[in-house]
Amino acid sequence: MSLGTGAIKEALHEINYAWRAGVRRSSVFFDQIILIYGDIMSSSVSRPPAADSSRALAHFESLLEFETDCWDVHHAIANNRKDFVLLDVRGEELFKKGHIQSAISLPHARISAGSLKGYPPDTLFVVYCAGPHCNAAEKAAIRLAKLGRPVKKMIGGIAGWLDEGFSLIHK
Repeated sequence: MSLGTGAIKEALHEINYAWRAGVRRSSVFFDQIILIYGDIMSSSVSRPPAADSSRALAHFESLLEFETDCWDVHHAIANNRKDFVLLDVRGEELFKKGHIQSAISLPHARISAGSLKGYPPDTLFVVYCAGPHCNAAEKAAIRLAKLGRPVKKMIGGIAGWLDEGFSLIHK
């Protein structure tokens, strides 16, 4: 809201008067501050306006082209509907300490045309790593995409899997 100089001076006068009178928590006091500065009670969440619905829809629909979650992967495995190859792209030692059932260990640095030669070109790969603090899944997804392979990242990784209450296989 834009105020003229006179309105601002008047509001400041009201604030000054209230302050000198010892009023520190009155609606008049805060109404005048809001009049001058805008809604100071808004949060950093709402200050940048949300995208319009059509842009939000496009954005969130596009995320599903790149990501899946632990629940959907678990559901597919548990219901014999696994139409993807699940790659654990962490190091082999971490894989041995615990991994998701039916996952294949292929550390991201070892992803190459040669390491994928046994899979048809249209095979969907779902990659995961340790969790949100790890970027091995992104590195693996980049390598797979550069090789022209369909790929999705399982968001959350091992940390998300365990947060959902799912168990790991230990070798």
